[in-house]
Amino acid sequence: GVAVSSYLTSPPGFAISACDVRSASELSYFEFNATYAQKQPVVIRGAFDGMPAVDWTKANFVENCKDALVTTYEFKEAAKHWANLKQVGNMSLSDYLTTHFTNGVAATDLYGFEMQLKLHCPAKLEEFEIPKYFPGDFFHFATNMTGLGWPSVLFGPQGTQTGLHIDTHRLPFWIAVFDGEGPSTRPLKHFRTFSHEDNNLRKYGRQGSTYNYHFDFDPWKADLEKFPLLEGAVAKDAFLRHGDLLYIPGGSPHAVKNMADNIGLSMNFMDRLHIWPFVKACNRNSPLCNIAIPSQEGFDRLYGIADHVHQQPERSRSYFEFAGGTGDETFCISLRTYLGKGYPALDSYCAPVVKSFLEKHNVE
Repeated sequence: GVAVSSYLTSPPGFAISACDVRSASELSYFEFNATYAQKQPVVIRGAFDGMPAVDWTKANFVENCKDALVTTYEFKEAAKHWANLKQVGNMSLSDYLTTHFTNGVAATDLYGFEMQLKLHCPAKLEEFEIPKYFPGDFFHFATNMTGLGWPSVLFGPQGTQTGLHIDTHRLPFWIAVFDGEGPSTRPLKHFRTFSHEDNNLRKYGRQGSTYNYHFDFDPWKADLEKFPLLEGAVAKDAFLRHGDLLYIPGGSPHAVKNMADNIGLSMNFMDRLHIWPFVKACNRNSPLCNIAIPSQEGFDRLYGIADHVHQQPERSRSYFEFAGGTGDETFCISLRTYLGKGYPALDSYCAPVVKSFLEKHNVE
């Protein structure tokens, strides 16, 4: 791994403070909502304790996700793409991890991004629960529990990075990080996040047709002569270790550097507490807006579901329950249109489940 100090040698020219770090055993759902939800980022430690996901490693994915494909991206400082990442292509996950997860022994520029678990390794969905802070998701409710591709897995080899960016539709997200070599205490990811309320930052960027928001300045070594409004900015830094979860409010500009090979479980989401900024920014040209707000009647129905979930006792939930189902049967039935469409892991996982369902209900 790389020493934390090596990331702090060049003063960026604006204020930096550390993200709050809280223990999942002490941070309640209600305190999270009052203090952090759509307000500020926070690192939560121990949210995945006791779950099989804490044992996720490079070897674990190579062994258990043999049919998975991962899309690779290369960081280009001047690239006019989301997060300055230019898509390179698809690779077998096993080949990618074997070649590029070497803890810096073999230099690599290829970041493995956003592999959909439901399509490429659905059995992994059984190995974690969604933490109590995120009880529901409009997109899952609106799509008969299929969702929009999240949760996904990111594979970050040492030395790879993203540029400063804002996630699609200013959605909030969380990411949990696991050491590619096994449980450790070394720093894995360095996140730098800016406030979603800092309008000055957006004066040094723009939206485009191929990216959600592109910024002109480097968040790691900003030029204050060229970008003087940065002098009043405040960045929140977080160094994530094995098992840590980071929550980032919607609309927050952020960038990341991978300090050691790591596996990230990530999810953009939209729940009752985060819906209103999304609604305010929506327009009918957006597919996501049309999914979450199909009509006033449709939105009222979805909000009612989200409100009901919000009122439930605080607890973590299996992915299947979080998505609005009861288990692998409802999951596989909801994804039956994907079967036989080039996702062998999903076919293998769901074929016996669907067959049993059809036989049980006497369906041809």
